[in-house]
Amino acid sequence: MNTIKAIISCLLFPLLGQAAFYPKDPIKFQKKIEKQVTHHLKYNPQIYYFGDIHSEDQSRVYTALIKEIKKQDPTLDCLFVEMPKRFTQEAIDDYYFRDDYNSITEAVHFVHRVYETTPTEIEMNQRKNVITLAKELKLRTIAVDKLPSPTTIHTLMDMLKEANRNEDHRQYHFALEFETYHYGVKRNRIMAQRMSHAFEQRTCKKAIAINGEFHLRGKRKLHQLNVWYTPLQLLASDKYDLSFRKVMTR
Repeated sequence: MNTIKAIISCLLFPLLGQAAFYPKDPIKFQKKIEKQVTHHLKYNPQIYYFGDIHSEDQSRVYTALIKEIKKQDPTLDCLFVEMPKRFTQEAIDDYYFRDDYNSITEAVHFVHRVYETTPTEIEMNQRKNVITLAKELKLRTIAVDKLPSPTTIHTLMDMLKEANRNEDHRQYHFALEFETYHYGVKRNRIMAQRMSHAFEQRTCKKAIAINGEFHLRGKRKLHQLNVWYTPLQLLASDKYDLSFRKVMTR
């Protein structure tokens, strides 16, 4: 893949606990939402990033922000979600045509069974609410994630357990960096590629991207691996070559 063109983006809701700064009073709450969206629209961003921490209070803010962005910027036409494309995009598309959300629920539960995890009720409800809202607002929902393989995840868990057993701090930090590489470095690049592709193919004009707060944290170096972790919102710029041959040298 060639170097992509710069995508102007903004962090609308990036920080842990930020929902607490929104007033409970409905009138004051709506005024704050309108003011925040108006401020960010000055920069004419193509992607509005939301940092996800899976909280009920956060969902209230998300819903209001998405509605207000669409109201003030009618060109908004896409929603990027941190869901594995391979397992969930077909179910998402099916929901848009058949109005049956069960296919998405089944796909999500299938992914969790493969990875031997259990989704929380808040996580499931939040995902359903935002995808349902996107459909109501006529936004195209695009799954952009690709998770590490179950084998890789088991290897990471074994590395961390062994480091703890040996009480080896260097081995433990290496395992943490290896985990960040697979969960952060590689996934951020894949998601940035897929978002970029949606703009290059003119599938999207403007988009909201909802990603785990972890993926939007500051740039830092993984010293033992000699790899840079770059937050997702920075990857979509002309400074970064998103080809995988570059991934271990950035």
